[in-house]
Amino acid sequence: MKFRRKVVDVEAVQWAPGLVMDGLKDMPVEVVESRDGKWFYVSGDGVRADRWLPVDEASPESPLPFAFYEVKAGMRTPVSPDAPLVKRYGEACGWKAVPQPYARLSDESDHSQIVHLGDWIVNGVEVLSDAEFAATYEPA
Repeated sequence: MKFRRKVVDVEAVQWAPGLVMDGLKDMPVEVVESRDGKWFYVSGDGVRADRWLPVDEASPESPLPFAFYEVKAGMRTPVSPDAPLVKRYGEACGWKAVPQPYARLSDESDHSQIVHLGDWIVNGVEVLSDAEFAATYEPA
């Protein structure tokens, strides 16, 4: 037997940073500085931070692994993915991608879904990539 999806109108919005919606929390690219302000790392979707780098480029200090417990995380600052510290960190870590902002969509039961730039949020609960959305829905 073959089945076809029933025709149902839905409300949908395409995500971009700054979108306000119940249960949606932006997760920007961030520079995390140590409490003493001497070290930093970068946090963002699509990349993995694995070390502390000195904030001062001229510092003779070598990068420190996260297992170096004397360095404690301090202030988190949202930044543009093309900020100088992000580029420097990416080069030092050999990142092939640039970190991207993303969001987390949570429901009442605390189930969450990751929302990437350009993803569609359908009826405030379902997250679809642009390609999935285009294959599933058409303008009403």
